[in-house]
Amino acid sequence: MTVMEVEDIGKQRFRIHIEGAESIILYRSEVDRYRLKAHEVLSSAQYEEIIENTVLRRARQKALALLKYMDRTEYELTLRLVSEGYPREVVRRALDYVRSFHYLDDLRYSEAFIRTKSHTKSSRQIKALLKQKGVSDEIIEKALAFQEESEESAELEAIRRAIRKKAENAEALTKEERLKLCASLYRKGFKMENIRKVFHLYEDDI
Repeated sequence: MTVMEVEDIGKQRFRIHIEGAESIILYRSEVDRYRLKAHEVLSSAQYEEIIENTVLRRARQKALALLKYMDRTEYELTLRLVSEGYPREVVRRALDYVRSFHYLDDLRYSEAFIRTKSHTKSSRQIKALLKQKGVSDEIIEKALAFQEESEESAELEAIRRAIRKKAENAEALTKEERLKLCASLYRKGFKMENIRKVFHLYEDDI
């Protein structure tokens, strides 16, 4: 491997162009430490040492710092690290590192995103926004399904609480009383399908 160019990119940083490999960015002190000069041969062992001990270590730290202040999708984090000048293979390994600590999880991100946006955006809009963030269709569908289940579970419990306020023993109510209570719950905004689930009613009962 040959160092083709040591390019000064400002702020004590240099882009090292290496024959047969992606360029890497190092600080002046690191360039001096590794004695990197244009047109000099760099052994594979030296290159691996630079990647392992300096570039990858810094990429991991950068990834952790970015996720500390704002959750991101894998795609967003990849773009950010690539824009910082890290080689693709280094980025992949940095993502593996933060993923191993569960700091990076597209499903978790999508579930949180849906909870935040569900009151102002339609499912179609949410899907489009998540796709723009690089989330796969499979993960989006899983996250939407989880949200629907959570909302249904919460509404079923709310219906049960509302029924207990009206009747100590719902099972003892007559059919007419149950239908009146169902109508009251429906007017309050509860979904009829969920009201039926709580009362174990069928379509022809209402």
